[in-house]
Amino acid sequence: MQTIDPHVALTVGYDDRTRFGSPVTTRPSDSVREVFQPVIDHARRHGLDAAVEAGPRLLREVVEGRDFAAVARRAGREWRLNEDVLYPDPRRARPRLLTFQHRESGRRLRTTVDPQAWPEVHALIAALAAREGDRAGFTPSGRARELLDALAGAGMLGRQSGRLDQEGGRPGLAAIKTARALGTTRALDAAHALGTVHAQTSADALETARALERAQVSFVGHNTVVVRSGGTRLVIDPFQFSWSPAYPAAYQPLGLRDFGRLDAVLITHSHPDHFDAASLLRLPPDTRMIVPDSGPETLLCADMAARLRELGFTNVTTLSWWSSVVVGDARVHALPFYGEQPTDETTLHPEVRNGGNTYVVEAADFSAAFVSDSGRDALGDVRSVASRWHAEHGPVDLVFSGYRGWITYPVQLLFSSVGSYLAFVPPDLWGARCRLMNGPDEAIDLAERWGARYLFPYGDGGAPWYWSAGLGPRLDGTGIEDVDFDPFPERVVDAAARRIRLPSGTAGRSPVRVVVLRPGDSLTGLPASFDLVRAPGHTWPYG
Repeated sequence: MQTIDPHVALTVGYDDRTRFGSPVTTRPSDSVREVFQPVIDHARRHGLDAAVEAGPRLLREVVEGRDFAAVARRAGREWRLNEDVLYPDPRRARPRLLTFQHRESGRRLRTTVDPQAWPEVHALIAALAAREGDRAGFTPSGRARELLDALAGAGMLGRQSGRLDQEGGRPGLAAIKTARALGTTRALDAAHALGTVHAQTSADALETARALERAQVSFVGHNTVVVRSGGTRLVIDPFQFSWSPAYPAAYQPLGLRDFGRLDAVLITHSHPDHFDAASLLRLPPDTRMIVPDSGPETLLCADMAARLRELGFTNVTTLSWWSSVVVGDARVHALPFYGEQPTDETTLHPEVRNGGNTYVVEAADFSAAFVSDSGRDALGDVRSVASRWHAEHGPVDLVFSGYRGWITYPVQLLFSSVGSYLAFVPPDLWGARCRLMNGPDEAIDLAERWGARYLFPYGDGGAPWYWSAGLGPRLDGTGIEDVDFDPFPERVVDAAARRIRLPSGTAGRSPVRVVVLRPGDSLTGLPASFDLVRAPGHTWPYG
């Protein structure tokens, strides 16, 4: 069977028929924006600065109005959202639509999938996304066969190896014979007609495989990291992007299939840049999926285990805080996820949270902590988690921490990806600035409390495929830095170098070494030191 072309982007659409919105769609934030439309209108007329300044008054006018009364019950100065808003029925928001888009040709294929067909469709996509030697035997039938034929006809597929023989840009004789034997000549013809054949040579592909095989840690980008422990490979928060001619020819996204068979996936929380159905479908259905034990689905958090099973995953493990599980040569520990809540203090409906886990992975040769977008909230501070771990288990070698800070006033939430958070902010905090995530100093605090050797700032894009999607600042020399919302990762390096002013007047630096990794970078030689490994086609081009 052929592979899916690396230029093909995949998205999963959910048919959301809930009243207010399901956490697997954008409808909760859209619905909150509809309710608070007068605030948005004020910002459009007078500017966001004026809306922030007048925020408490504007918000009070909305919650005292008729539109808000339709979704909440007032209780004095505060309110409680209706139960069907807080706890949307997951049966009324099901995956329904698959869209494939070729980033070179612009060709698009869109198809619907019935709920009972997802397991076989998932198996097909995973088989098409795998390397040739990593495929389990799979023979498509029924809905999967129909989809395979449609993908072939739309020119979304390539050769088995994902490359073509180098014969002046035309497919080699062996490729044609193989395609004919498999009944896939139409796909090859369509691929050539659309100009979809990519030019990475077999030598480059082999070198990439060798580089990733010897790597202990690979930074795919944003929050996605692959850890290798002996013969075991784990990936945290897989978020897959396709290749595109819009990116530098010599710098394209690493794909999950570049790493071969992955033994387990760790998910920190259910926000779409961490829990992305389209990325996960590229993994075999029997892949071990480790997710937070987040309870029933709420407006702020998907039931990740149930959502995985409806896509066809068959090996799902939920981990509660301070529990652990062994995966091959590694042990995975689930720790508390504090922060990235509607406020950094109290909230309305405190039982409804952006549920999640942070993780420590104890590999054969090193240990690494992954704290994602965490920070502090009314329940705790992730820095205290690090202190407790250090006291009970000793230091970790590596810490991957977000550093954005996300310093915001409540009104600004309406203009963010988490507009639904505003409905959970109590009136006493309408005029108060909040820090929803770790900033540079908090990330360094965290690494110091963990006794770490190295701190890797991550979680804010880092490459063209992220910033073109609105994730993180441009880092190619043309970007404008927003220090309070999207600081450059070098801010963490600077903060570590000027940790404190010593009596002599000189700056005292942190004992933790801050290392800025670029998407595509890998490390080997851990833990005492490391060597940086870069693979052809995935090497940072911007200096």
